[in-house]
Amino acid sequence: MKKKDCMADKMDEKALQQKYMEFQVIQQQIEQLQQQLHMLNQQLQQLELTKNNLNELKSVETGTKSYAQIAPGIYVQSTVANTETLLVNVGANTTVEKSVPDTISLVEEQEKLAAENINETDKVLQQLSTDAMKIYEQLQNVQ
Repeated sequence: MKKKDCMADKMDEKALQQKYMEFQVIQQQIEQLQQQLHMLNQQLQQLELTKNNLNELKSVETGTKSYAQIAPGIYVQSTVANTETLLVNVGANTTVEKSVPDTISLVEEQEKLAAENINETDKVLQQLSTDAMKIYEQLQNVQ
């Protein structure tokens, strides 16, 4: 009888260790998803700011003095020569000329995609949190 009890205890201990490891993995996944969610929210805020700036560009007159960013934190004084077309990076270091309304549409598409990614990430995060809570309760019931 004692051998069976000892083996049962080892099995329980092994199962408990497995649950604890599973809980730790889920916790790590939750932390990663929280970071990803934070970055996605920052991206969405940046897109909203960009869209607002593009809308404000409509009221800027040709010849207006401005500052153009040439690197993060570095600006050069410039004069606005054209507010009708923009050079837009479309990926792979490729820029194309686009109208302001077309550029706003592009930014709105990116906003929509970012919002969808936020919703999907949030759903996964909620499911993982539920799973972690279940495992935590199981671990608490053992003690």
